[in-house]
This record gives sequence, structure tokens and C-alpha cells, in this order.
Amino acid sequence: HSKGADEFEQSLVRALVSVGQSYGISIERTNAKEALKQLVETLAHDPRNHHRKVVVLIDEYDAPIISILEDLNEHAMEAAEANRAVLAEFFTMLKALGSFVAFEFVTGVSKVSKTSLFSGANYLVDVTLDRRCSTICGFTWDEIEKSFGDSLNMMCTQDGCTDLSELHERIMSWYNGYMWSDGDSAARVLNPHSVCSLLSSQKFKQFWIVAGRSTFLTKLMANEPERWAAMTEDSEIDRSSMLSNVDVSVTLTDSNVQSLLFQTGYLTVKEC
Repeated sequence: HSKGADEFEQSLVRALVSVGQSYGISIERTNAKEALKQLVETLAHDPRNHHRKVVVLIDEYDAPIISILEDLNEHAMEAAEANRAVLAEFFTMLKALGSFVAFEFVTGVSKVSKTSLFSGANYLVDVTLDRRCSTICGFTWDEIEKSFGDSLNMMCTQDGCTDLSELHERIMSWYNGYMWSDGDSAARVLNPHSVCSLLSSQKFKQFWIVAGRSTFLTKLMANEPERWAAMTEDSEIDRSSMLSNVDVSVTLTDSNVQSLLFQTGYLTVKEC
């Protein structure tokens, strides 16, 4: 996606063409929004589709923006803005096709502004802090015990823990836990990558920071370490600020900083 907006748009077209081919549909459009329109409408009107609607699943929608911000320079920002414009047109078209969409689910690290994704009445519902969805993005401790009991017992013996509760404390000390609701301890979840890597290697290491670290954020932190350190201290943050849209730029407001740290997993909810 760092090759430019044109290449990014063509990658979207290729992805839509690939989906169409899996259903025997030939996508003839050469721009992303028209290719999307053709795909959705054709699928909705397909005689095999008795519901006359489609389901849209989009993972990591913000990757084309965040992934190219490794270099904090004017070129990177211009490229991010160009990709954001492509996404804005894409989601505007998707919104216009709402009568053909039965369900739409979009995931991403951050709420990037000006993408047309978070505007408009009755469009998408943000479930980030929805209690009903608080455990969908991680393992609860009960799930870990039920699914990885043998590995836990092996690790407990190897590390000389007296019982699983002691191992539980060590795991939580290392990997903490994310809160996506109002402080209910049952809604605390752990990063699946960290848990699976731990139980596979049987060694405590910093797994997530290696696999999931944002280079963009790391460089911003290095430029202003004192300011960013202050953002990680225990403090009261307005709930609306945590979920506010982030206007990605080299200069971020304090509100943007808090939003980005929370949305990327560097901060989590203690209570709200």
C-alpha cells in the first residue's frame, strides 16, 4: 500500500475480483467503488441468494493507512492521506449499498477520521466497549483453563508453582489483561498470541510487543518520551475520548494520543 493510492485501489479491485470469481462472477470495473457496487448488486440478485442481501466482513480496514506511517515525513503523510481518500470513497459506496447488505462487520486498530466509516446515522455500531462483546477479542482465564489444561499443568510443574492459582498470577503479571467493559472481572481477556506462544514455548517472554508493535507509534513515542509516558500513568480519561476518531498526522493532540494508545492496546480500561 506504500506504493501509492493507485496501487492500493487496484489491490482492492483485485480482492473484489477474487471474491467475485469464487461465486462465478466476472468483475469488469476497474475502480474499487464501482467494482464493489457490481459485486454486491450481482450477489444480491443471484437466483441462489434467496435473501437478496449480502454479508460484508472487512478485517483491519485501517492497515492501508497505519502500515505506511513508519517514516514520519511528509511523503508518508501524503501517502496515508491518499489511501484514506480511497477508503472514504469505498465506504461511501458501501453505505449507499445498504439496502443490499444484511450485516456488516469491520475490524481495525484505530478509528481513523475522514474515512466515511464512522459518520452517518444508523450506519455502524461501535462495539468496542459493549459489554455483550467484551470477550470476543481474547481468551478469558476460564477459556484458557478449559482449552489448555494439560499445558498449564506442565508449566506449573516446570516452574515450581504450588498450584494453578500461582501460575495464573504470574501469567497475569506478565500479560495483564484487556478490559472491554465496565470493570467486571469476568470480562478481562488475554492476548491469544501471547497465551499460545507462552504455552507452546513454556517460557515467559514479551511475545506481543515483537509481533504486534506499531512502528508508527514507537517512533512517535521516541520523539516525545515524557509526553507519551504521562499518557500511560493512571489517570481518569473521558470515555468519549477513548473512542474518539483519530486524525492521523505527525502532530497529535493529547486526546488523539490517549485514543491511539487505548485503541492499539497500550492502555486498557481499569474501571469506567
